[in-house]
Amino acid sequence: MKPCFQINSKKLEKELLFRDEEDYIYGINTLALILLQFPSVVIYAFTLMSNHIHLLLGGPREQCEAYYDAVMHRLSLWLKRKYGLSGVVPYGPENREVVVVKGLDHFVIEVLYLLRNPFKAKICYPGDYPWSSVGLYFSRRCQWVGRKASTFTARELRRMLKTNVRIPGDWEIAENGMVIPRFVNWKAVEKAFENDEAAYLRRLMEPVEARHNQLSGLPMDLKFSDQEIAARVQTICRNELNVKDHRQLPAKELLRLCRTLSIRFGTSAEQLQRVLGVGKTLLEDWL
Repeated sequence: MKPCFQINSKKLEKELLFRDEEDYIYGINTLALILLQFPSVVIYAFTLMSNHIHLLLGGPREQCEAYYDAVMHRLSLWLKRKYGLSGVVPYGPENREVVVVKGLDHFVIEVLYLLRNPFKAKICYPGDYPWSSVGLYFSRRCQWVGRKASTFTARELRRMLKTNVRIPGDWEIAENGMVIPRFVNWKAVEKAFENDEAAYLRRLMEPVEARHNQLSGLPMDLKFSDQEIAARVQTICRNELNVKDHRQLPAKELLRLCRTLSIRFGTSAEQLQRVLGVGKTLLEDWL
């Protein structure tokens, strides 16, 4: 896998990047069009939120950051042209946050973290959000329908994509004028989930924010109630450890469960003691 980076823009405080469907479509088309200028960059996942964006990119770091800046520059021009807003989309080193992705586990967590953003914001379930790459993985990909760019006239393409850039004829354009984001490297993402759609869908509903913070060197400030952790224990036991109850686990598997909870949810030794009934001293030695 190429060197990989999760790059996100800092949230705009007073303005929005995207206000309506036309804005979001322009944003996704921008991801595709700018990618033509950066052949060494790969997009693994993206999420466009109303006041910020998240990109999971592969390639040389300087190229990934330059790609991000070019995307934000084009979006700033759009806001100026459509809404008369100038200088509301700052870009450059001080206005982007870059997380270096280290290893396959971190890669999987960042994919999930990006795609879960709308769910965290209480907008919708992750799989229902239309302005991310969530629809490009596994069987949902076949739901995308569009016409190949080669079937449109140059004038039609200019009108829909708002650019004079010549695009590949095999790109597909949806009825609403959006480039269907098959430019995303969905194969690499599916491989990272071992081509297991059920595991992907299951993990998409699993909180990964604590693990993201841990791997990214951010504060582990997320808290989950005992009830929430107990529910996660049941889910992990059933789906990953193949038992109905954690009390059926041998010591080695119980240790694995404790570490899983600590890593994914930032669960403390004290909380594990309450939820699992394991001795505090033993937990502290294990963790």
